[in-house]
Amino acid sequence: MVFQAGFVSFLRTFLIIVAVFYGFRLLFRWLIPFLLQRFVRKQQEQFYGNSSSQNREKEGEVKVKSKPKQKSMDSNLGEYVEYEEIDEKESK
Repeated sequence: MVFQAGFVSFLRTFLIIVAVFYGFRLLFRWLIPFLLQRFVRKQQEQFYGNSSSQNREKEGEVKVKSKPKQKSMDSNLGEYVEYEEIDEKESK
């Protein structure tokens, strides 16, 4: 049995293709940016950690971080001895 494509079948197929095209267009315009924004936010939280919002300092609060004090050199390390290099070529 052979079917012939009529104008109504062509029109119905054309309208389905147009509806799918505009459906994908709306999907990419509204849903994809929302999903992408959500994905980026989760990745930022994972990278910076969830405590990043808790560690923020209040505006106007000042913290001074001092460097640790260096240990002074002990004078009991021993006696400094000066030495002089000897050139072996000249001594022979």
